[in-house]
Amino acid sequence: MALDLTLTALPAAARFALDKARARAEYAAEFDKILEPDKLRQHLVMIRRSSNGTPEALLLELLADAEQLRPLPLPEPPEFYSYSRGYATLDHLLAAWLQARGQPRQLGNYVFYSGTPLDTNGQHAYFHYLRPAQVQGIDHILRQAKFADLLGHYDYERLSEQGVYKLTRPEHLPYLEEEYAALRAFFGAAQAAEAFMLIELV
Repeated sequence: MALDLTLTALPAAARFALDKARARAEYAAEFDKILEPDKLRQHLVMIRRSSNGTPEALLLELLADAEQLRPLPLPEPPEFYSYSRGYATLDHLLAAWLQARGQPRQLGNYVFYSGTPLDTNGQHAYFHYLRPAQVQGIDHILRQAKFADLLGHYDYERLSEQGVYKLTRPEHLPYLEEEYAALRAFFGAAQAAEAFMLIELV
């Protein structure tokens, strides 16, 4: 089963909602919809038709919080989605670039999609967040590392032996370059807005 990576920027004013997600697993399980009140309304209609699923009071709370955030400006672009699923390839290349410069990774196991996990009672396989200072640190790395620099560390056979997930093939590197440009633009906008960031693999 393939895993898709989505990064979502949250306005700085969303801290109150993120605090709830950190403290309550049931709130965190639905937190990926905090910027999509229409989805929350649809979910609310569904659970009202059935006694199973998410408690109605929780969805009403989330919907109220989402409506509070709706008018706030978001970075542009507000979201990054890895269409090529080349995120692991990019991350390995970034890690090699950092190592060659004697620089440590900013966070955990990954360069740009590690973070603090949110407990969702098993509803999400990988659901993390970044604080604004962490977003700024990753943006600094991405601004320094040009795609041509990363290609200096691309060795298909070696990366394949390392078991890189969905390793980008040589003929698909132009698509990876486009994705890296989108990633850099996304982090640049997010750090300028002092945004939090949600990281989801599904």
